[in-house]
Amino acid sequence: MLWCFDDVPLEQAMEQMRDAQVRRLPVVDRDRHLVGVLSMGDIATTAGTTDVAETLACISVPSDH
Repeated sequence: MLWCFDDVPLEQAMEQMRDAQVRRLPVVDRDRHLVGVLSMGDIATTAGTTDVAETLACISVPSDH
């Protein structure tokens, strides 16, 4: 299962999204309770344009699987 903790840096969550080629990432607290979902829209409103473009480009590349 793919998820991130609510206190990880945005860059780390974006890297997970790029690596797994997903547009949404569940966010959990340290008790592993779901507290939200990080989406490309969230990244677009908080990260720089380059970060969004790079993440989206990596997500959109066809996987080898």
